[in-house]
Amino acid sequence: MNAVINSAFMAPPSPEVIRRANLISLEFEKHVYLRPGGVSTLSVLSAENKSGTPQDFDIPDELARMYQVYRDDIASEVLGRKPIHVFATNNEEEGVKSDGMLWYLIKFYTKKYLGFSMNPHVFRHLAAKIVLDEEPGAHVSVQQLLGHKKLQTTANYYAGLNVKRAQRHHNDLLGKKLSEHQTRSKGRKQTGEGNGG
Repeated sequence: MNAVINSAFMAPPSPEVIRRANLISLEFEKHVYLRPGGVSTLSVLSAENKSGTPQDFDIPDELARMYQVYRDDIASEVLGRKPIHVFATNNEEEGVKSDGMLWYLIKFYTKKYLGFSMNPHVFRHLAAKIVLDEEPGAHVSVQQLLGHKKLQTTANYYAGLNVKRAQRHHNDLLGKKLSEHQTRSKGRKQTGEGNGG
């Protein structure tokens, strides 16, 4: 049960890409739509997003189930009501946890479960790093994922790291091509091709 509470609390849909101001104000049925048996989604409206563009994400099924248990069972029991906000507080007038409390809890639980603490904004950088490590030139994907209005913003933050990524990517491609060549060469030797005989 404790794992469900912590997972539901710690892992909002795509936490790495949602800005802190949007994260703290997430509401069920306004931003987080849980659809058992269907595709659950998270939406940040354009009017609420710093870049003025909407962001929409699918929530993985397992996480959607955790959110449903959190909202319908755990938070309802603790608060005495079904929460409107994802990060609800037991003070109905305030509605949501304070920015400082959310920051603290995220740092606390990342330290507890990962062995190091991360603040909410670091998740955005981590998401960009993961994408760019896999695809060094994928700045447009990172721009869309993070909701940057301009590609230049993404490039300014992340282009400097691309030389090493591009080198690693190039080395991987060379290794793959070399391996393919060696496999083809072995195949030819085994069939007697290419040995003049």
